[in-house]
Amino acid sequence: MRLREGVSALALVVALSGCAAWERSPEPVTAEAFEARMAELDRRLKVLSEAEEGRGAGLSALEDELDGLPSEVAAACRREAVEPPLAPACTPVEEGPLTDRYLLGRREWARFPSLEVALEARVDTGASTSSLSATDITPFERDGEDWVRFRIARGEDHAIHPETEPGAIERPVARTVTIIQAAGEEERYVVTLPMELGPITERVEFTLNNRTDLSTPLLLGRRFFMDIALVDVGRKHIHGGPPDFQGEAAGPSGADAPGNGAGGG
Repeated sequence: MRLREGVSALALVVALSGCAAWERSPEPVTAEAFEARMAELDRRLKVLSEAEEGRGAGLSALEDELDGLPSEVAAACRREAVEPPLAPACTPVEEGPLTDRYLLGRREWARFPSLEVALEARVDTGASTSSLSATDITPFERDGEDWVRFRIARGEDHAIHPETEPGAIERPVARTVTIIQAAGEEERYVVTLPMELGPITERVEFTLNNRTDLSTPLLLGRRFFMDIALVDVGRKHIHGGPPDFQGEAAGPSGADAPGNGAGGG
């Protein structure tokens, strides 16, 4: 009984195994189906080929653009030379020498026509008033007005022309000034004298004081040349040597004057 049951189970297992291994055979393909399949494959190949050709054309165009890119970049970076615009021409302005002011050196010859004497002057931009070397200063009264009598005081180094200076000079007192010095206060008389220096003719106020210990008998301060002249301290005798009172200069003038240029105080 048990043997029969075992044989039946084995037969059942073999039968099931045969069912699992058995495969269904494919259906036969007809000629029409085969041709249709081949036509579909040809169509797909053609589509793929056209797509490939399109990609190739796109790549070729891109390569052409890349080949031309350097020249385009160079052209964009190149700066074309452009001439700057010309500034409008300035209208020339006619100006006189030194803006219509005269030029003086640090030393000049000053002429006093009324005294017929010429004195070498130091032109001092640091001094306010002008000063004349004088001695024997004596005040007096004339017709109710204050006058003063004096002589030109000449030091050893003073340049005066002619050599014989005039005698006593009398002039009205324009005013008096008080000079404060270390030794104390000193009152000085001020007189007005007509004076010529090169092309300049002016009535100039001078304080009277003894300048024999100084380098020149005459000092010209700012009040004389202010607004009419400029001073070049690097030159002297720009307007020539002492005049001879005949309308001519006794020495050469301008840049050819002796001692013209730097030197000497």
